[in-house]
Amino acid sequence: MGNLESCFRLGSSKKEKLLPKEASEQHVDLTSKPASLSVDNEDAHEFDEFRHTIAQAFWAFSGYSKFKKTNIYLQQNEISKFLEICNITEPSKETIFREMDSEIVDNQISYSEFVNYFCDPNTNPGCYSLQKYMKQQTSFQILKEALRILEMCNSLPEESSGIPHANTSAPKNAKSEFTGRITYKKFQKFAEELLHLDTNQAEQLWHQIDTDDSGDIRVDELFDWLKSQLLRKQIEKDEITGTLTINQQQS
Repeated sequence: MGNLESCFRLGSSKKEKLLPKEASEQHVDLTSKPASLSVDNEDAHEFDEFRHTIAQAFWAFSGYSKFKKTNIYLQQNEISKFLEICNITEPSKETIFREMDSEIVDNQISYSEFVNYFCDPNTNPGCYSLQKYMKQQTSFQILKEALRILEMCNSLPEESSGIPHANTSAPKNAKSEFTGRITYKKFQKFAEELLHLDTNQAEQLWHQIDTDDSGDIRVDELFDWLKSQLLRKQIEKDEITGTLTINQQQS
């Protein structure tokens, strides 16, 4: 199958070979307030990038539930999936959900509640420690790549060469152009125009990622596929550009 190197690049720093980090991460107290860390001494671009990722994650995870009728709030199962993917285990998922549900206590998480929990020390005094921890996780870098691909696919018009598929309609619950699902038509266009795959290759890749054969690709399915590809390879960080590069040929 076509070369995926140019499409799948992850932001990071320093050059080093990666192994799955989740099993060996050091314990970090995510609830404590850092002694001297503030946004003022953080790189502004890095902070903006992190905030953008969190904002993307809200729309992606609030749109991924199979039978959900609206994607303007996150439910507890969606928060749990996000925390699981980011390898956030302390405090408990239930505790984090209760802490997020702070503006209007209604057992669902709004956009501002979600973003502020990770980015605003007035809402969560430990948010900068949490940001630092998340950015150290290989899984968070993989999630950023999944979100980037979702964003690219959602920006494409739903046009294709006419190949039939069981489900090609846009999510009925979309309140934002950025959702947690990729329709087949948009994936086909993405595969052809950006991955330079032919029709058969695109179809094969689709079925590799859409593991439940639902007719669209969810953010968690895309994450799982990217993670499986990354963990099968030795990935190096470029010390100059700060990217992780997959050098592979799909067959």
